[in-house]
Amino acid sequence: MFTKGGIRHVILAALSFSVFIFFAVQQSMGAGFQLFNELSAKGTGLGGAMTSLQDSPEMAWYNPAATPGFTRTRLLAGMALVMPSFELDIPSGHDPQMKNMAYPLPYFYAGKGFKDRFGIGISINAPYGLVTEWHKDWPGRFFAIKTELKTLFFTPSISYKVNRYVSLGVGAQIVKCIAQLKQAISSRTVPVASGVTITTPELRTT
Repeated sequence: MFTKGGIRHVILAALSFSVFIFFAVQQSMGAGFQLFNELSAKGTGLGGAMTSLQDSPEMAWYNPAATPGFTRTRLLAGMALVMPSFELDIPSGHDPQMKNMAYPLPYFYAGKGFKDRFGIGISINAPYGLVTEWHKDWPGRFFAIKTELKTLFFTPSISYKVNRYVSLGVGAQIVKCIAQLKQAISSRTVPVASGVTITTPELRTT
């Protein structure tokens, strides 16, 4: 039998879980071009669970407030390789496959602590971006043949350690973004006069 305090705890736990599920679902729906786990080898291995780590160069991106704890200058540079592969399942006919390509994702992180109170950090990476490219004659060519998003994030940050339990960090993101969408235009018949029509050919990207 639940006590009054026990019922309150159960209700709070249920509400917290509901809020977590709501935001988790919203994030997963909007993360098609997100590359959060590929921003370092450690981040890939830990599935992006990086914010609680200490004395790791990646904190310049994941948690700038941790840089006051750096005992020395920390640098990290590397590159991840993303090779997406998709196949469309068509009930009747040939199943088209996306072009197999590899895309490099370079990253650079640097951080330094001062007097166990202050910290600075610099992060250069590409947390969003990808390319999907299909063959020019695939059935969905009128929707998309090539979809490309390229980003470059430059994030300087500073931080201050208030006490052994609280650190504050602030940074600014300078972002360069390039987006490209290529698709085919279907053949159309257009009336130009009474009884006269013009049929335009299908147009495809080169």
